[in-house]
Parts: sequence; structure tokens; C-alpha cells
Amino acid sequence: MEKLQQFENDLDRTKSDTTKKLYIQSLELFDKWLEQNSENPSQQSVQQFLNHLNAKGLSSATQNRHLSAIKTYFRKMKREELSVEFTQKKEGEKRPVIEGEDYPNPEKVKELIRSLKGSFLELRDRTIFCIGFGAGARRGEIVRVDKKHFNPPHITILRKKTRGSEIVDHKRKLGEELSQYIQEYLDYRSDNHEAMFVATDTKKGVRRIHYNLVYHIVRKRTEQFLGKKYNPHSLRHARASQMARKGVPMKHIADYLGITTDVADRTYSHLTQREMDEVPTAMS
Repeated sequence: MEKLQQFENDLDRTKSDTTKKLYIQSLELFDKWLEQNSENPSQQSVQQFLNHLNAKGLSSATQNRHLSAIKTYFRKMKREELSVEFTQKKEGEKRPVIEGEDYPNPEKVKELIRSLKGSFLELRDRTIFCIGFGAGARRGEIVRVDKKHFNPPHITILRKKTRGSEIVDHKRKLGEELSQYIQEYLDYRSDNHEAMFVATDTKKGVRRIHYNLVYHIVRKRTEQFLGKKYNPHSLRHARASQMARKGVPMKHIADYLGITTDVADRTYSHLTQREMDEVPTAMS
């Protein structure tokens, strides 16, 4: 297909870096299919391509991502609107998140964070919430954080790239309050382990916390303070919902979380009220 480079440049203004890469991959896949089947880009060939993807057993989310890329290309480069419909989502696939069901109220999370204080375990657990909520970190990303990654008021999250094992750095602003809580926890630490979060084993001594323990900590603390068990990923949803409600554009939310703009749209766009350029800190 023509003008792929121009199309990629046009995406800079509206799509996250992850989305751009996936869109180009989708169009290259479509272009390869067109060549193999001696077809030209058209409404009919797009539908045939989707039928091909469906026959291969691809999820509706993947099919819709490919279709979204193709529709965007046709609209921008060919000035044509495709009438091909998106594939219906199957049960269990991405859907808009619901407060109280999928994630706790962000204001309640802030209250929980402010309530945890005193012992080492409480300070450690509070810091897990600071990074899970404040930086929108996944459970594995929380486990991977080292002390050196904390540079107040920022934290660097190590994220795996979409569809790969490469680790990339994401610097996130936590703000003064969360930074203060994390520093308080680090000052309490007497060990020299590099990991931000540690657990003590009677046989192995101080070691990096296991991701299963992070899961149990979040569930325990949310049940204790909020009356319901939430998993660590719910903190990420709470942070994203907070940004969406404050009007942060979906492109910024997608970049912040390290997801595609399409996934952000499907998951959080129903919460958006207005647009703003600056991403607010979690405790603001």
C-alpha cells in the first residue's frame, strides 16, 4: 500500500508510540495478504481479510485492532470511510471498567495510603500502593523496582514491550506526598538489598518480594480498609480512571500505562469529561 511513511507521521499527533507500531504492523500484514491474494485495497478485500483473521482463530480484540488500523489508513490516506463493522467482543475480553467492581474509588485508595503507617510491614505495604496506584504499575513491574529507580519526585518503572520480552524504562511523576511516603519506608530499611520491596525468609534471609506476595498484600489491605478484596491490577485501573475523569486525553493515558490507544479507549474513554495537557499526580 502507498504512503505508509506519511501515514505513520500523521499518527504522531493522535496515537501513542505503542499504537503507532501496532498499526504499522497491522497494515504491513494486510499489505502482505493483499499481495498473496492478488487483491487491491477495498471494502471487499478488507472484509475478506477479516474473515481470514477470524478463520485463524484470532481474538476479536486483535481483529478489531487490525481493522482500526486499516480504517484509519483509509480515512487519512484515501479519504474513504469503510463500512466494515468491528467484530463483537467475546465474553472475557476487554470491556469498559466499572468502579466498585473492577477497581476501587481513587479517593478511597488515597485514604488507604494515608492510613498505613507505623511498622515496617505497614510502610512497605503503603509503598506498594504508592507505586501501584501512583505510577499505574503492574504487579510484575512493582516487583522489578529497585531502590535506585526512585528519584524524588519520580519513579522509573521497567515495563516489557508489547508482544516482546524487551524491558523499557518509563519515568513517572509521583508527586511530593507519595515520594515522602516512599522515602520514609526506605529510611526505615536497615538492609542493603537493591530491591525496593523485600521479604525476610528464615532460611534465605532478605530477598526480593515475590509477585504472589504483592497480590496477597493488596487483597489483604483493600479488604481491611475498603471492605472488598481487590487485586494489584485494580490500582492501575483506579489511576487510569482518575486521569480519565480529570480529562487527560486517551493518548496520554495510553502512554502513561504503556498500552495502546485502542485499549485505553475501550477501557477508560467512558470516564473522560474534558481534555487537558498535564497529567496530574495521583494524590492531587
